[in-house]
Amino acid sequence: MALPTPTILTSDEFRLLTWSRSSLSRETIPPPSLQKHCPLDNGRHEPQNGEDYNASTLGVLRALPIEMIHSILNLLDLQSLTDLRRISWGIQALVNTLPTYKAIVHHTPDVLRALLSTKMAGYYTAQDMFNALCIQSCFGCGNFGPFIDLFTGYRYSRMRLKL
Repeated sequence: MALPTPTILTSDEFRLLTWSRSSLSRETIPPPSLQKHCPLDNGRHEPQNGEDYNASTLGVLRALPIEMIHSILNLLDLQSLTDLRRISWGIQALVNTLPTYKAIVHHTPDVLRALLSTKMAGYYTAQDMFNALCIQSCFGCGNFGPFIDLFTGYRYSRMRLKL
């Protein structure tokens, strides 16, 4: 039995019969996908069975003033802060009160999700990301930059993403 001869398509026919993603969708992570596959526990888990955020769960950190603890936590990258939150309710409460971390989780949780899911969170401190998020302009052209480049931490405009 002979095989049928293949049909040769013109480039227009091929374009009409196939679907290609836009270049922008190849370069961005859709927020619904991040929310589904990288849920954050911030605000979802509270102490149970009489546990609380008391100082006894802080260990030797309880001897330091909160300002000094925040200064120390500001030196840690986002992955380390996320891991540190798992130690105890008290440590979790301390990390959650860190102003830069709190602002990221409250205003742009998808940025944190993207950094954690791509394993890039270890390269940025909460202060680094907070600074990037407070700048509205594109690093390349100065226009509005709604996108964060996970490799550089800079904001980029839609036009710069297409280049």
